[in-house]
Amino acid sequence: MSTQSDLLKTPEVANVCGCTVNTVLKYARELSIIDDLIRNRRGDYYFTTEQVGKIKNYVWSFEKN
Repeated sequence: MSTQSDLLKTPEVANVCGCTVNTVLKYARELSIIDDLIRNRRGDYYFTTEQVGKIKNYVWSFEKN
């Protein structure tokens, strides 16, 4: 299991992917990974490196078109 230090919070993922927080969450839903995310009591989502990669590729696939 990943520790929180291995994970990125939603704003950090948005920064890496070059999009907004809302876009990250939208794509996480579209890619059906939203339910696999770790969530703390405040409602912050945490993404693994693999999940960040999936979203990043998804974002970039739209930029190419």
